[in-house]
Amino acid sequence: MPVFYFYLLKNGFRQIKLLPPVYLLLEVIMDLSTLSVPQLRELQQQIPLEIKRREVQEKAEILNEVRAFAKARGYAIEDLLTGKEPKVKVPSAGGKVKVKYRHPQNAELEWTGRGRKPKWVEAWLAEGGSLDNLLV
Repeated sequence: MPVFYFYLLKNGFRQIKLLPPVYLLLEVIMDLSTLSVPQLRELQQQIPLEIKRREVQEKAEILNEVRAFAKARGYAIEDLLTGKEPKVKVPSAGGKVKVKYRHPQNAELEWTGRGRKPKWVEAWLAEGGSLDNLLV
């Protein structure tokens, strides 16, 4: 289908040609030095709008490509983006740490030796006791 195509010549005159769509892929080079200040201002106003329009169009095309990519592998893009992946529990390397210290009178008071000392251990040491006496 032929399309009318407008472009500016280097001498500043506009030319209209009837071109087949194949020629629309060609770039038209504008010599900005030939444009007047009002023409440059008009062009300056049109550029951000054209950039925004093309960004919207490009994003839609990319989204469609990503959807097709996911669909070819048996997924829906919405399923991939929701973050509702099945959580796989990884068994911990160790497990429960063995008790290293136990109170001599109260067997329920235990300490693995890791982290901060429990109050009962601090009280034992303050009374002059030794950690060696609490070893299991």
